[in-house]
Amino acid sequence: MIFLVRRKLKTELTILKWGSTKLNIDRILTDKEQEDHLKNLCKQKKIVTFHYPEEPKIEKFDWIESFVMKDPDGRADVNYWIVIDKLEYTGNCPENKKTWLRMTYWRYKTAPIVKISTGKNQGKITNRRWIIAGQTSFSDPMQTFEEFFVQAIKNKEWIRPLFKKIIERCSEELK
Repeated sequence: MIFLVRRKLKTELTILKWGSTKLNIDRILTDKEQEDHLKNLCKQKKIVTFHYPEEPKIEKFDWIESFVMKDPDGRADVNYWIVIDKLEYTGNCPENKKTWLRMTYWRYKTAPIVKISTGKNQGKITNRRWIIAGQTSFSDPMQTFEEFFVQAIKNKEWIRPLFKKIIERCSEELK
């Protein structure tokens, strides 16, 4: 993501442009505005790339769909948004041509943006409101997620109550 800042004279910060979405950042966005922005952003990103230090250096995926939810246990100065993306592998490795999931999160800083008032960085922003945590995402084919959770349930008793509660709460949807 590239963050571009438009400034009026005297470096007055007015608009943050992110993709083709413009947000007024003179105020803190409401939870609904934050959610809508993330959903729109997810729809704009049709191609997803993963960069690796070893071969293959880059893997490509088509973005299919996202689920976005605000973390109810966020902090007062930061909202965390949990995201699950459904991706279709489009790279050159035939064994990876599957549906993938990516679990990650975004942070939305509700603390005021601070501008540096002196020196060579005068007028620059010291922090930004949106931060993706994609570098710490969990991304794998759906079959890997399935196997991971099956093995966790079979081998770790402490995880079983979580899945029991999920199945109990979603019994109608899972029929």
